[in-house]
This record gives sequence, C-alpha cells and structure tokens, in this order.
Amino acid sequence: MSTYKREAIIDSGATAHMTGDIDLLHSVVACTRGVRLADGHPIPVTAMGALKIKSEEAGRTATFKNVLYVPTLKKTLVSISRINRQSGDASLVFKKDHCQLRNKNKLSITARWNESYLYAIQGKFILPGMDDEANAAEAADAMLWHARMGHIPAGSMEAASKASIGGPTDLPKAITCEDCIRGKIQHTSMPKTGDRPQHSLGTCVHTDLWGPAKTASPNGAKYFIAFTEDTSNYIWVKFLSQMSDAYEAVM
Repeated sequence: MSTYKREAIIDSGATAHMTGDIDLLHSVVACTRGVRLADGHPIPVTAMGALKIKSEEAGRTATFKNVLYVPTLKKTLVSISRINRQSGDASLVFKKDHCQLRNKNKLSITARWNESYLYAIQGKFILPGMDDEANAAEAADAMLWHARMGHIPAGSMEAASKASIGGPTDLPKAITCEDCIRGKIQHTSMPKTGDRPQHSLGTCVHTDLWGPAKTASPNGAKYFIAFTEDTSNYIWVKFLSQMSDAYEAVM
C-alpha cells in the first residue's frame, strides 16, 4: 500500500482540524469561511475534506472528518476540541513523551513529543485514490488467513491469533467468504429413481453450468458443465475455458 509520510500536530487551541496541504484531503468540497489564529488574526478557508492516517500501532486507518483547507497554513493540525465534540467515545491520554488517541474500537494513534515541543502524530497519510488499494490489501490478507485456517469464523480467527505468535494482528469483525456461503447452501433432495417418471435411455438429460472459478485449472478452464442421464442416473462433466463453449459441449 502506498502512503505518504507527513506530520500532524495535536493542537489544544484549534477549534477545527486544519491543513495547508490540500493533496492530503479526501472528498474535497468548496468551503468559504474564515478562522482566527490564537493571536486573533483571521485566515481564509477555501475547502474542506477528510484526512486519513494509518496507525503505526494498530495498522488501521483513522479518518478525521471536516478538515479545513487553509492555504496559508504550514502545518496539519488535529483539534482536541473537535475530537471531543465529534467522538464522544474517544479518549486522549497525555504522557511525558507522547499522547494516545483511542476510540471505542481501540484504534490507537500515537503522537510523540518532538524537538519543537509539540505532539506530532506517528502515522502515514493515505492519499486520495489509495483507499481502494488499502482496503483491498487488508481484505485480501484477512481472506488469505481465513483460507489458511480452514475457513473458520472471524471470531475464532481472532481468538487463535491472540493465542499464538506469528498470525494476523489486524482482523475484521466479519468475513464474507463466497466458498463458505456456497458450502452452507441447502437444496431440495433429488427424488429417488422409483419416484421419477421413466424415460427411454438418453431421452431426458439434466444439465447445469457453473462458473467462473476465481482460479483457472492447469488447462485454463474456469467453467464446468455437468450432465445427468435421467433413466440410468449416469453423470459426466466437461470442463470449459469460456461460458460460450457450453454449446459445443452439449452438442
């Protein structure tokens, strides 16, 4: 996942999140308003968006909404008062050399005391356009471990991860696995041979086409078509590279 290293300062005096770098903002909208600095000096605001920072501790992405774009500002400021107003379940704990921002999901963002005597957030900014890539990477990693661990539920994966070393550390609360869903699907049982109407051999054949598979076979097949002869219950299967090959398979 591509990220961008920048510095964000925890600010107890700012009434809103602000940045002077519009390239960091997601879902930017025009915004005409003004804010005042601590000395009372007014500065213009021209846009507003969301700021996304990936936590170095938790590995997850924290989103700060309604971040004001101030062209003349040289820093990115995270407002303590804005966090308190927007996230009633968030907590900010200050220590001698760092402070931690945590929410109800235990997402932790750490800000370290730097040489400028400021608390600077330790994380990486996710630039606009990288969200899908980041989400896909996290989902792919979770699905990989889900398959490795025998398609166990997300809760069991989390318990197993806590009980061992070397497993995944950032797992979603739920996993949508197509193979698990298909494996749990139930259908009405086929009637017994004696209960079905009798046909002459070869006059009634049932067929079903399946695909595409996510992974192709060594011969490049991603589909298969199955046939069942009604009278004898004889079954045969043909593998197909494309769905359009089904016509030739039937003929």
